[in-house]
Amino acid sequence: MGRNITLDYFKFVLSILVITIHFKLLYEPGLAYWLVSEGVARMAVPCFFIINGYYFAPKLGDWKAVRKYLLHLLVIYTTWFIIYLRPYYKLDHLSIFTNVGLDALLKEYFFGFFHLWYLPAAIVGIALLVLLKKTLRKDIILLVLAFILFVAGYFIEYVRDINYHYARNGLFIGFPFVMLGYYIRVKQLHEKIKKEHLYILCSLGFLCLIAESYIGYGTMFIRDLYVSLIVVCPSAFMLVLALSKYSTSDSKLQLYFSQLPSAIYFVHMYVLFRVWAGRGETVIPLLEFILIVFLSILASFVIIFINKRIKIFL
Repeated sequence: MGRNITLDYFKFVLSILVITIHFKLLYEPGLAYWLVSEGVARMAVPCFFIINGYYFAPKLGDWKAVRKYLLHLLVIYTTWFIIYLRPYYKLDHLSIFTNVGLDALLKEYFFGFFHLWYLPAAIVGIALLVLLKKTLRKDIILLVLAFILFVAGYFIEYVRDINYHYARNGLFIGFPFVMLGYYIRVKQLHEKIKKEHLYILCSLGFLCLIAESYIGYGTMFIRDLYVSLIVVCPSAFMLVLALSKYSTSDSKLQLYFSQLPSAIYFVHMYVLFRVWAGRGETVIPLLEFILIVFLSILASFVIIFINKRIKIFL
């Protein structure tokens, strides 16, 4: 069938949305920007989990393929964990032999630095899918369990205090959305649900997402989980699949572009740290955002080039 170029474009947009979430670290967000960074952009990571589940589904019955896939994710995660070690800690002498260094390293490695939480959450989510599929077997039971865990995570966020790890992990976000991706694949829902219905679901979910983020603006309470995500993310993904165009071309540009979203996701915070560290008070926010996106794309091409030879980054 060839490569799904529509999905590649979709993932690229998602990766840019992730940058908008973290860009607000530089400025106090107004309402319009809040609705983007804490509304629309919150679709990005759940959609990535759904994509993971969708493409992982064919591997589920093959233990060798499962082990290879999880090991690959672990290698990628460990690589980026090491890369981000100093920027996150900002310590010149982080010693694993001190209580502070060792405790912090173990905790952060288990949950993930800032945006890197996505990888351990994906590993846990996929591992749970594999284990639960062997015990519970019926997909509908797994789907109900995924929904229950998602709802539990939603309410846990209200009492998380400052610790994002309570809800932002593989149990409450990773597994539910990975399961959705898996379920869409095995049931071929994108082919069974009419496009008109997907448009309606996607639109309603999107409006609810904006409404939920607007409510959060009053208190500036940052959330990873909105109720509407359980509707808008799978419906948006299925709509992309339903509208997909494929290419059989193996051009270098297309192969680079297919890996660009992942590279942008992983490298953009490093760019953000460097730009943030050197920014002046007179910088125009929009121009700085464009600069961060541009530099992230440039850095991503370097990462993709290196990864062709040392496959530990993507």
